[in-house]
Amino acid sequence: MYMQALSEYEEALGEKHMSSLSAINALGIFYSEQGKLNEAEDMLMRAPRGYKEALGAKHTSTLLAFNNLGNVYRS
Repeated sequence: MYMQALSEYEEALGEKHMSSLSAINALGIFYSEQGKLNEAEDMLMRAPRGYKEALGAKHTSTLLAFNNLGNVYRS
């Protein structure tokens, strides 16, 4: 479902839209919870870059996305 939502968000809104970035982040967290750390890393590297570009480096969404990536590295 996350992949479908992401695909549709990106098609309709673009990959830098907040809804797309939220779906990328959610998919990364899902992969992490499933133990699919390579897939999680791929998604969770995309999310903070997009948030940083859209919202700035110090925005809470950007920082949370970096935190999620850190959790994958910790695992």
